[in-house]
Amino acid sequence: MKIINISFFLKSLVNKKNADKFLFFINIGIFLSVFAITSALITFYTEKKISDIEFELIIQHNNKKDYNDTLDEFSQLRNILYTWQKHEKDIISLYQYNASTKLGKKLISINDIYLSELFLNLESYDAAYFDFLFDENIINEIILLSEEFYGKGSSNTKYIKEDIQKLKKYEYLFKKDYSKSYDKIFDYNFSSIVSDIYYGDQFFDNDNLIYIDYKNLQKTMDILDGLFSNFEVLFTDQASTIQVIIDTYNDEIIKLSKRENKIIIVAFILQLLIFFIIQFFEITSIQNEIKKYAKRKIQ
Repeated sequence: MKIINISFFLKSLVNKKNADKFLFFINIGIFLSVFAITSALITFYTEKKISDIEFELIIQHNNKKDYNDTLDEFSQLRNILYTWQKHEKDIISLYQYNASTKLGKKLISINDIYLSELFLNLESYDAAYFDFLFDENIINEIILLSEEFYGKGSSNTKYIKEDIQKLKKYEYLFKKDYSKSYDKIFDYNFSSIVSDIYYGDQFFDNDNLIYIDYKNLQKTMDILDGLFSNFEVLFTDQASTIQVIIDTYNDEIIKLSKRENKIIIVAFILQLLIFFIIQFFEITSIQNEIKKYAKRKIQ
């Protein structure tokens, strides 16, 4: 196949009045094709960057959800603690009121008060939620998270470590089986009543193991309250930081989208300018070629 001769092609247009129009439409087609390719490349590049950011956004949203879920769990645990503490105060107040009577002094023993509290709290279904506090792997992960976020010397990390160490001292309370005390509390007989020690309106005995456990449980609840407070601060700060990252990514996506539109508009204007320049030179060239051809024909 012979290659088309451009000069011959142009000469064939001399006798056609619409030569300029024909070339104009060819250039329009080229212009639109180039612009379409340019727009596609700009869009592809921008969408790729947006896609990468959206992938990171999914990860950050999942992380934030995990932190929020953990916060909810700690809030529930603190509610359990408040319930235990309120129940304990109400029961103690009730027994103190009953013991203020002559009959109450003879009927209420130290086991009636403190053993029942230990049983109701530590043998309840809710007590199982605190088991994770004695799992070294989980606690070490939380401590590491605090160290990475705040730093090893931060006050939050320091308080968490201190509370964990204090808590280990009272771990035995959650492992002790108080279910064996059910009969003493709810199904006692006359002999057990006689053997109970009564203290009148006094409700403490530092030599009584039940009373000691009860006081240790109180200390444990105070430690847990402070520990959960520090946990909540940690995970709240983590969630807030992630939200800042999410907002930054969203802003970046908006900026990229706006930038894409601007770049496409600028590319269109530049290519349109180039199109007109080329069009001008081509029309001028063709007109010159037509004049030369006409002169040669006249001669």
